[in-house]
Amino acid sequence: MDYCHGIITNLNHLIQTYASSAEMMPLDADGKPLPANQGHLLMLLLEKGAQSNADLAEATQLSRPAITKTIKALIKQDAVTESVSPEDKRSRFYQLTATGRELAEQHKATHEKMQARIHTVMQDYPLDQQAAIAQFLEQINRKDPS
Repeated sequence: MDYCHGIITNLNHLIQTYASSAEMMPLDADGKPLPANQGHLLMLLLEKGAQSNADLAEATQLSRPAITKTIKALIKQDAVTESVSPEDKRSRFYQLTATGRELAEQHKATHEKMQARIHTVMQDYPLDQQAAIAQFLEQINRKDPS
């Protein structure tokens, strides 16, 4: 029996559910749900402290221009501040404001709820099936589909 159609349907549902969890996401300064990429950067800054554009790009696997665009939006919302490196005036570091810290904590809580749900569901599967699920997801998420 081929489970492919069911897997695709359920992955689409998971993606939609995750995207619709925006109601649980913190709200930005305009009262709109915080975009996931902004929430992820805030959470990284919460966990690691001040970071450069390059640090954030490496940690998220996003391009430096994508990081710059996201950081500019966070600065505009007073969630992040920018400082110049004393060693290299070309290098900028970003850190959370009080507003950013609050948003990061809320985003982190949303992540923890999702992770707890996945952990609970996975406990219903034997370890060999958990390994197969993990392998499948790793293959799906590879940038190089070969």
